[in-house]
Amino acid sequence: MNLGMTLSCEMSLNQGLRIELTGGWTTTIFPKAEEWLNQDGDRWRCLAFVGSKRSMEGYRSVVDYLGSQVLPGWKRDCLKFYRGEGPQAIDIITNRERKLLEAKLLLALEVAYQLWCDQRKAGWGQVVELVEQLAA
Repeated sequence: MNLGMTLSCEMSLNQGLRIELTGGWTTTIFPKAEEWLNQDGDRWRCLAFVGSKRSMEGYRSVVDYLGSQVLPGWKRDCLKFYRGEGPQAIDIITNRERKLLEAKLLLALEVAYQLWCDQRKAGWGQVVELVEQLAA
């Protein structure tokens, strides 16, 4: 799976899939995670490397996808919003929760990036396990 980044901050996969960095359920509530992803095109590659067995097609943004892989309950709430059956994340997540969730997302991104740099294959389950160990 090859990953490329355009100047408009979209993720483009070989299958012709384009995913915006932000939008969808999360809008732009995790600015530090977004900034981390925008620092270098290689940072986007770690998502495809770790998530190569997971489909990104059902997500409207990279942050929605990332949260759905890393945070418990996130996918359910995200998909409910997509179906028009639930609120956006910004409407249900407090500022305090947002800071904790963003810290977990950043930690997951760092772990995924390190795995990609070291070319050590691992899935999101292993990333989440490491994040939980490091956050404890």
